[in-house]
Amino acid sequence: MSIASGGRLVGYPNLQGNLNIAATLGGTLRAPQGHLALEARGISLASSKSAQPPTLGLGVDGNWNGRNLGLKGQVTGLKGDTISFAGSAPLLLTPSPLGISVPPQGQLSLQLQGSGQLEHLADLLPLGEDRVSGRFAADLAVGGTVVAPAANGRLRLSDVRYENFATGTVLTNMQAELVGDRDPLHVNVVSAADSAKGSLSAQGYVALRGAAGPTADLSAKLANFRVAARDEAVATASGTVSESLVRRPRPRSAPRSRSITPTSAFPKVCRPMSSY
Repeated sequence: MSIASGGRLVGYPNLQGNLNIAATLGGTLRAPQGHLALEARGISLASSKSAQPPTLGLGVDGNWNGRNLGLKGQVTGLKGDTISFAGSAPLLLTPSPLGISVPPQGQLSLQLQGSGQLEHLADLLPLGEDRVSGRFAADLAVGGTVVAPAANGRLRLSDVRYENFATGTVLTNMQAELVGDRDPLHVNVVSAADSAKGSLSAQGYVALRGAAGPTADLSAKLANFRVAARDEAVATASGTVSESLVRRPRPRSAPRSRSITPTSAFPKVCRPMSSY
């Protein structure tokens, strides 16, 4: 069946491709057995900027025993790049009353591995007119329980170039690494240059579990970094930007910590509106 109609429902009106699903269910209420096979082919976005937009495929195979759902799958059609995943998650069938639930203390075991070029995925990401290129390598896992997940592994981005269409901002030679052993995952190294002589560096962490749920904290330092580069204006900035993200609302008495000192501004030559 076509996935175009489903794409429109979730906010992707230009999504195209075909999806095949086969499922079987047997056994008894006390010992059920289920199997799922999913295959998606020719996934693409009709609004892609490329003359020949890339198409992806997805294959997923799963088995269910009434307590856990085991899955393994792979993304195909990535011009030699690889992305695969496997693992299991709790999915409990209760015979009386009849129902299916995800127990909070159920064990998680999920793995994601992959490597390749970011530009091969760019047309499938919500980037609009922005551009991105560079390499990625991922070897990540999530364990623990549903209520207290714990992540470990490594995600590395290298030699990344990003161009923002709206502001003209360009990040070049960006290096980033997210690494951890259980919670939290630390942003060990983030560095980038701009299209002139500016630089940006950042560090922080991402934690999946905590009293308030998932949290993240990031601090970035800018040095004569070109934050806007348009025909109308060029602006650079120096200073620090700190951001803490938690699921609970932030108290009004604790504003975000931000300090940016502009080092160049918009052109000083401006005509009053009455002269037009």
